[in-house]
Amino acid sequence: MKTKIKIPLLLAIACALFFSASSSFGLSLLPNGVTAMGWQILDVQNKLPANTLAIAASTDPNSGDFVAIASDSNHAYNLYLLDHANLKLGWQKKYCFINADATNLQYGLGHFVAMGTAHDTDLKTGKPIEFPVVATSSDGKTWSQSLVFAGKGHYDNAAFSDKTGIMTGKDGAVAITTDGANWIETSPPTNVLRKIVYTN
Repeated sequence: MKTKIKIPLLLAIACALFFSASSSFGLSLLPNGVTAMGWQILDVQNKLPANTLAIAASTDPNSGDFVAIASDSNHAYNLYLLDHANLKLGWQKKYCFINADATNLQYGLGHFVAMGTAHDTDLKTGKPIEFPVVATSSDGKTWSQSLVFAGKGHYDNAAFSDKTGIMTGKDGAVAITTDGANWIETSPPTNVLRKIVYTN
């Protein structure tokens, strides 16, 4: 019995493999109807920086776009969009994290969700402090960054069902969403959650 794997998943795997083997990132693509032996390397106009942290793929059947997060030479974390309808254009920079470092990027409930840590200075003590931050986008083009969490540290993992999303992170932080865009912190469990996954 042959196992069928959807093209978006194969494309994501190909990207990850190609990125790990190359310092000048292009795009590895498996066209529709071609077996896994038929990977093609596309010479795109805009490649990703070497310091690529994560890639997420939209599961929207009407989209199929990809978003990647990477740091540049100035240590700024940028979000790049790969439009499935214009693959030759390559990766287009769409957003830069504001005073924050990125930790992860995932897709769920119709939204790309980029997690990170914002940095600031305590006005009373003068010591550096950190706040969890999240940037969300429904199309990979327009992003909204929010400092909506009161917790410390950062979020670095998320899992989604078809109705709910949950983020976990440092010091047992847990946040939940029902729309992918608006996240609310909840009381952490007794044990710190290191990783969360969803299985149907």
